[in-house]
Amino acid sequence: MKPHICCLSALVLSASAHALANPPPPAPPITADLDPLPPAGIKDGLIYLREQDDVFRLYPHAQLDLDAHSFFGVGTDTLTAQQAGVDLSTRFFLRHARFGLAGEIIQRVYFDFGAELVSNPAIDGARVSVDTKVAIADAWGKFDAGRGLSLTLGVFQAPFSAENRTAVTDLAMMERNIASRGFITPNGKVLGAAIGGTSQHDVVRWDGGVFGADTTNTVDYETHFDAMGRVTMKPFANSHGEARDFQFGASLRGGTRHPRDVTGDAPAMTTGQGFAMWRPTRIDAAGQTLHVIPSGAQWAAGAELSWPFCGFEVRGEAYYVSRQTRESPDGKSAVTSRLGEMYGVGWQAEVSVWLLQVLKLLAPVPPPRTTPRSDHLELARAAAFTPVRRGLQFTFLAAGINATYDGASRSPNVADPSGGPTAITIQQLGGAINYWHSSNLRFSFNVNAYLNPGSDNAAIVPGNLTTSTLDDGERRVVEIGARTSVMF
Repeated sequence: MKPHICCLSALVLSASAHALANPPPPAPPITADLDPLPPAGIKDGLIYLREQDDVFRLYPHAQLDLDAHSFFGVGTDTLTAQQAGVDLSTRFFLRHARFGLAGEIIQRVYFDFGAELVSNPAIDGARVSVDTKVAIADAWGKFDAGRGLSLTLGVFQAPFSAENRTAVTDLAMMERNIASRGFITPNGKVLGAAIGGTSQHDVVRWDGGVFGADTTNTVDYETHFDAMGRVTMKPFANSHGEARDFQFGASLRGGTRHPRDVTGDAPAMTTGQGFAMWRPTRIDAAGQTLHVIPSGAQWAAGAELSWPFCGFEVRGEAYYVSRQTRESPDGKSAVTSRLGEMYGVGWQAEVSVWLLQVLKLLAPVPPPRTTPRSDHLELARAAAFTPVRRGLQFTFLAAGINATYDGASRSPNVADPSGGPTAITIQQLGGAINYWHSSNLRFSFNVNAYLNPGSDNAAIVPGNLTTSTLDDGERRVVEIGARTSVMF
């Protein structure tokens, strides 16, 4: 044998003998913490209380929002709160103080009750009676029947339009846009029952039901019934590309209002910070105040779409609304002076950019939550990764109302020569910057410009309350808002 081959063989034998004499340390064993969760604690950002057999679970939760509001435009520095209907001075105040308790029973029944100490404007920008001190934020129970079917009863967000169904804490703007809040779904909350269902992988989701009120006042449930429903579809949900979360849908609602049962004014069209650009009152030719009250057929229908992809999110919707009305003298709601109608289109388009997600510095954010939402405690200690809203979000919004109000359009009616303009045209252009430290802490800054173009427009801005003529460049009010939100 050649000398170099002998040397190589000797080295291999020597290394093998050394490895057998000194084996590597064994790998640490794979272990799992199988101990049950304690009866109370915090897991995955969820505060929970549970009993030993896990029949009942409780989830206390709260939301505190500290806001700063400021207004700019003609008249904003001279009008009093009584004249404008809202305080137009720069101010800090507690916008939301919500406290609630959600829970699960045998992982089949879910419930949530929440109350809010009222500021005015109150929940999601809707106005309530000045005498109301506490409003219902949520009060619902949900039964999961399996195979995607569920039954929900109580007070919750109406199953109508994507904007209205999005949880207010997940909205890109501080408040719902004026088209949604002021025209499409003015009060947002409804009292009633809904049946919902989903197909596999949530390709199709639907909710529909019958409801008896759309109000947040705790004692102001008027007698009427509406049927409404919403259906959405994700045609690419089974794919793995960026189109998998593309969604489109439609909503429909219909009902009636009887003069005997409905005596309250029609909803005002208010900005996010509470200025009413259209008010359900006017002065007739005789100088008396008239109130616009819903009466007769009420219906609305429209479509929506949303597409979150690669750190961007596009949302849009448009709805046609028709509401029959009557006019009654001040203090005489049982008297009908004339019959009319309000009809038109409310629309919005919104684009959001999650900067750190676009730059691949943070994981993608989850889509906005819809309500009613059921909290759920995952018992596994090592649960799968759950995406959270975190990072910098920049949002651009355009929304509007293009409507007509004719107070004497239905027979029998008495025309009023002082009826004034019937067009109601409102445009909202806005931008927002949000810093989401986590799903529990958020800082927001909003700028919104509300315009009422045209001299024959029934919508008003503060300048209309100080002078009868405004230049085109003066027909606007600009609102600047900031918010610190703490949620758990």
